[in-house]
Amino acid sequence: MKYIIPPRLFLRFFRWYCHPKLVDHIEGDLIEVYNQRLTRIGKRKANLKFAIDVLLLFRPGIIRPRKRQQNINQFGMYQSYFKVGWRSLLKAKGYSFVNIFGLALAIACGLVIVLFIHAEVKYDRYHSKAERIYRVTRDFRSEGVVNMHLVQVAPPIGPLLKNDFREIEEQARTRRTNFLVSIPDKSKESSYQNNVFYAEPQLLDIFDIPLKEGNPKIALNNPFTLMLSKRTAEKYFGAERASGKMLVDLNNNKTYEVSGVFEDFPVESHWHPEVLVAFSTLQDSTIYGRHNLETNWGNNAFNTYLLITPGFNANALETQLPKFIDKYFGQYEAPSGVMPSTWTTLHMQKLTNIHLYSQLDSEIEGNGNISTIYMIGVIGIFIILIASFNFINLSTARAVRRAKEAGLRKVVGAYRSQLVFQYLCESMLTTILAFFIALAISPFILLWANDFTGKQLDLTAFLSNPLVGVTAFGFALLIGLLSGIYPAFVISAFKPSIILKGDTGTQGKGMLRKILVVTQFSISLVIGIATLVVYRQLHFMNTIDLGYNKDQVVGTDIPNSLHERYDAFQNELLKNSGIKSVSRSSYIPGSFLNSVNGAKVERGDSLAHVDFAIRNVRIDFDFLDTYEIKLAAGRSFSRDIKTDDSLAYMLNESAVRKLGWSNEEAIDKTFQYGDVKGKIIGVVKDFHMESLHEEIGPLVFFARPYYGIMSIKIGGDIQEGIAHIEKVWKDFVPERPFVFDFIDVRYEWLYNREEKQGKLFAFFSGLAILIACLGLFGLTTFSTLQRVKEIGIRKVLGASLQNIVRMLVKEMLGLILISNIIAWPLAWFLMNRWLERFAYRIGNELWIYLCAGLAMVAIALITMSFQSVKAALTNPVNSLKHE
Repeated sequence: MKYIIPPRLFLRFFRWYCHPKLVDHIEGDLIEVYNQRLTRIGKRKANLKFAIDVLLLFRPGIIRPRKRQQNINQFGMYQSYFKVGWRSLLKAKGYSFVNIFGLALAIACGLVIVLFIHAEVKYDRYHSKAERIYRVTRDFRSEGVVNMHLVQVAPPIGPLLKNDFREIEEQARTRRTNFLVSIPDKSKESSYQNNVFYAEPQLLDIFDIPLKEGNPKIALNNPFTLMLSKRTAEKYFGAERASGKMLVDLNNNKTYEVSGVFEDFPVESHWHPEVLVAFSTLQDSTIYGRHNLETNWGNNAFNTYLLITPGFNANALETQLPKFIDKYFGQYEAPSGVMPSTWTTLHMQKLTNIHLYSQLDSEIEGNGNISTIYMIGVIGIFIILIASFNFINLSTARAVRRAKEAGLRKVVGAYRSQLVFQYLCESMLTTILAFFIALAISPFILLWANDFTGKQLDLTAFLSNPLVGVTAFGFALLIGLLSGIYPAFVISAFKPSIILKGDTGTQGKGMLRKILVVTQFSISLVIGIATLVVYRQLHFMNTIDLGYNKDQVVGTDIPNSLHERYDAFQNELLKNSGIKSVSRSSYIPGSFLNSVNGAKVERGDSLAHVDFAIRNVRIDFDFLDTYEIKLAAGRSFSRDIKTDDSLAYMLNESAVRKLGWSNEEAIDKTFQYGDVKGKIIGVVKDFHMESLHEEIGPLVFFARPYYGIMSIKIGGDIQEGIAHIEKVWKDFVPERPFVFDFIDVRYEWLYNREEKQGKLFAFFSGLAILIACLGLFGLTTFSTLQRVKEIGIRKVLGASLQNIVRMLVKEMLGLILISNIIAWPLAWFLMNRWLERFAYRIGNELWIYLCAGLAMVAIALITMSFQSVKAALTNPVNSLKHE
């Protein structure tokens, strides 16, 4: 082989591989050296030496491949963009602070809100069969209107549904109770155990309930056996194995064997049982009785869960339930000839919908609300929009200062696309900084959020998921991209020929800034008005005349052992002058009333069925005195009249009014409730037995056992009264502690959700106003800087401080007033919808809107005045130096 590779062919390859100019620069020298070697050592050796020289010259690290060089050049360009952006942020520190801090607050709130929503929508979805699990609910109607919708149904319904519909794969019932637990051979005192549920063994087939101890196939089979949650087992037995141990329920004096231990239910569950008792225990006649389980259609106290077959449409099954009701309920508690399906209905409620969509009566636990999710989500979007509007406003306002920069870049050859990309890089840099600051301040917002929601939200665990972390960061970048697009196109559109003459050509851009300012403050105003309305409604509920006195009244459950000795217990309590009254009842004010029975009233010479539901409350002779409830007519129950505890009834004014009588006409009328016929002896003035969400409905009172709750009115010092009650309680019921609730605290708990909403509105309202004011402050600053020469001339011509400040704030103040005009109707509509949830509510009062509007104007004035006064006080000599 005479030639290895022809020199020019070799160079042609490197010309293609590398940048052509680099090869051209050294090609002449290489060829000259090659020719010298050719005459001296011959072609073969000259070619070899040439190849070695070229390879050494073009080895990696000395001269890079063309594509790699292009990538390096592009990287350098991007690096340049970010460097310029960083210098720009440092040059305008005030502008940068407003943008970055505002965006950081918005992103931090967005992260917390997304975390909260993510936690809410996960409820009950951890079960492998969650999409096939349903809960049976039951409503009651009167005159076509649903007046009660229970999450619990009668005990026979579950087994009969499974028997009649082959699409139901499995059913399981639970019934809530509580235990007074004592551990044999343990020195520990007895303690109350809540969240105890009788449960059928099929529950373990329907739900995913991992067991730590025990066999799931037999754990709930045998009567008087029970399973404990892991936390409860540790509470009673510590680190010992719980299975095989014994527990005693002092309420019924029954002993139970622990058959297993299950893992604690996750937070994202609509119920959290701590003890599951074998359902077959209820067959014991001293507890409930087998006959009642099969025939009691009136005791709606059983949560019933169904597992349907895959692919079956639950809505199709629900359409068949009216026939099912008529088949089994017969003429139960209904007038002759009226089918039960006309006044009661069964429904199928999907398990995964319970937490967010179920606000029914007698829920196991307080649920969330899909409306709250929507509300928080919308507020989060509003907060981010306000911060983004700040970015757009300040960027376009600052465009005047950067006009010459854009013009010079175009003159030296920059394309518009390059300018757009540069300003987008600056926007992204701002957002990246804001994102990391948001991560730093999010834990502080989470402290408030956890206190507000009662949850244990953890942002670190949330973002540790790579997909979630990348998505959150990507969303932050998207905010920066969308916020920066308009300013980037505005700045890059400047024409060099106009800019370099001293004109910016931005006169038309002010309209967008005005629209964004109006939008920002309109949103802030709506949230602020909502805050005032919520707190006003809460104040109304706390000050309204309820028709009874809830102050210094305590309520407690009555143990079985105290029923027979109640009179002696009551007398002992009343020996202390600090105890004003003691009474018993089946419900206390603030309860949800779900006891209802069929009623008949005197119509001429016969009894006629009442075509609406009258709920009942059992009260003793002292109940009305304890709560200071007044009579409208007739008399109260008396110990001196023997028939009062068996044949006497009292109605409230609503019941009498709905029956078509006056209060006086109702007295001595014949009235039958259930199977007992008696006389009406009195009419009670309407009072709010339930929350203000509900209208006062028809009620009947009668003095017949069984009473479950005791109310004690303390007349003197509360601490002394409680101490006396505890002393007497210990004498009469030594086996169980005295546990009580203050009725006024219980009343406040009824409106816990509204109170939380008020705090939520207040927090986000303050945050929205803060971010909007940051933007307003920045806009005022730049507007003032642009008019610094005008201000100097006006001062020279004799303008006063007040005139200059008025000139500077007039335009922005006009925009705030426009925001009020837009926000008021929207807030009026939204708060009217919110107030409709209450049967008793405030009006949508105009003064609330005036206060919110004036407050917003005052905040805006304070925000703008700082820069305006500073500019007005500037020496005109310094002002006129500016070009």
